[in-house]
Amino acid sequence: MFKWFSRKNKIGLPSPALLDLQQSTETQAKVTHKALRRLALAQQQQQENLEQTLETVSRIWSQQHKVAALLLDQNEVLRLLDELAKVSKSALDSPSTQALVKQVESFITERSGLRVTAQKGSPYPPKGCDVVGAVPVAGEIAGIVTEIIQQGYQLADGSQIRTAKVVVSQA
Repeated sequence: MFKWFSRKNKIGLPSPALLDLQQSTETQAKVTHKALRRLALAQQQQQENLEQTLETVSRIWSQQHKVAALLLDQNEVLRLLDELAKVSKSALDSPSTQALVKQVESFITERSGLRVTAQKGSPYPPKGCDVVGAVPVAGEIAGIVTEIIQQGYQLADGSQIRTAKVVVSQA
């Protein structure tokens, strides 16, 4: 690569010290070249990673805006859940319809962050429920929810959105 002919011995060849220096310089140049090439490749990889990260962030941001645009306010969610409850009551003969309604209700409550406050067949929860009637039932414990007139909902933090109206068992 480099030609060092400034100091030649008697037969016109470079001295061994010059040859060693030339070889050392060439080796050092190769090592530096490789190091610079590795550094350039690493920078290129970092740039590609940064571009991919920016793409991902942009895609997530766009998806969040789409989801935010699709979110319904709480009154619309409650109205939709009430309509599903009506469908559920009118479709008593169809187990597949019942299952579908329950699945949709579950999806909506999970996505909107709501929890139901009353469950049929469970003990009456005083918080979040209003008793609108009592039915004497033989052999059952008093205070079990036998019918849900209107479902109540609360947020995950426990704040009440709407109280449930229930009928409970009476001993």
